[in-house]
Amino acid sequence: MKLEKIIAIADKVYPDGLVKQAYKEQQMKKDASVGDGLAEFIARELADTYDEKASSLEQVQEAHRVMSRATTEIGDVTRTFSDKLVGMH
Repeated sequence: MKLEKIIAIADKVYPDGLVKQAYKEQQMKKDASVGDGLAEFIARELADTYDEKASSLEQVQEAHRVMSRATTEIGDVTRTFSDKLVGMH
């Protein structure tokens, strides 16, 4: 599977086609921005962890792994802010 297909899978569910746009901008220049840091992060993580020699299954598994890890890390930050809010009441 080509990287563009992995990007397209993510882009299909992300608002406004910004993952694909971020990926294209990143291909043209390193400091590109589409104004959506999360879309840029997703595109960068998928591109940085892509292995063209891996099977399609392995590529999707790796994309799932890195997005799951990011979800966990963002969830941890979210919970910390939630706990902080509870402590402020």
